[in-house]
Amino acid sequence: MAKLFRKGRFNFFQGKGIGQYLIYVVLEMVLVIAGILIALEINNANEAKKESEKIQTLLEIVNRDLHQNLDQLDEVIIALEAKDSLLSILLSDTLTWEEFKANPAYSVLIVSYTTFRFQDNGFQNLIRAGDYFNKSYDTLIPQLEDLFVDDYERIQDINKRVSDYAIHTIEEWAERHEWFRALGSFKMPEAAEAYFMKDPYFLNKAQTYRTYSSLNLLTMLIQAKYSTIEAIIGVSQKLRPKEDPYEEFSDYLQEFRIEDWSADTGYYKLNPAFSVHLFIEDGKLMVQGSRQQAVKFYVKNDSVLYNPILKTRLSFNKEANQMRMKSNFIDEVLHKID
Repeated sequence: MAKLFRKGRFNFFQGKGIGQYLIYVVLEMVLVIAGILIALEINNANEAKKESEKIQTLLEIVNRDLHQNLDQLDEVIIALEAKDSLLSILLSDTLTWEEFKANPAYSVLIVSYTTFRFQDNGFQNLIRAGDYFNKSYDTLIPQLEDLFVDDYERIQDINKRVSDYAIHTIEEWAERHEWFRALGSFKMPEAAEAYFMKDPYFLNKAQTYRTYSSLNLLTMLIQAKYSTIEAIIGVSQKLRPKEDPYEEFSDYLQEFRIEDWSADTGYYKLNPAFSVHLFIEDGKLMVQGSRQQAVKFYVKNDSVLYNPILKTRLSFNKEANQMRMKSNFIDEVLHKID
């Protein structure tokens, strides 16, 4: 080819073949432009590959962090549920002094707290690399932001309140009570009985602690657990789109498909004073009781919904248009009224 172009140029300088030479010039320009375009295409392909690998690496780190956070959430939830059961007994006025002394955990219930930190390095790196993510991530990124920025930070804030309250109580007891040195042991002196068993201010402190620890922190942790599972599913769908992301969490929830549940939405009635509204909002199943705020329910299988905070199950008899609501407070059959 190079020899051909050199020959064309030579003929041109010999005063002949100008038309042929112009053709060669055009061809040479086309080849140069084509070479540039091919080089650009190869470069773009390489850049796209690098960006894809970068995204995969970031998502893998986020996925690892989310799994670590989920394990930590499980551990803290189990610990707080065990503590709440003791707090409930302590506040029930059925606990005897002998039972109190037999379990040293009672005396340190409101002066103990759990320290934990959610892993977020992957999320922070992902946010800094936001330019790599296209519109296909417009659902996943806000979902991760809600979890890491809102849910996790609120949990850390309320846990700080619990720890501050416990530390303040420790300091107060250390200053005012001689039995403090025996705290958390089987050797609690009889002098402590008047405080732990009869002092209403201790019970008030225990109730305040339970409000922070159980009614607030524990509730938020349970909700964060399910939000973390949903985030893992969202990340897995990007990392491994050919696999079923719900398989790992089949005991918790299954994929929500509007077409499977839209026929079951509507109003259900238990009696003239109580009804339930089941509806779909922003691709989520929501349930609203009489004069109550709507809450999200998760799909456990093709006929059962579950709310982890309320510990409520909704099971459906699709043929009879009935819903069975079962929780700590109610176990009734509701009939569809529309």
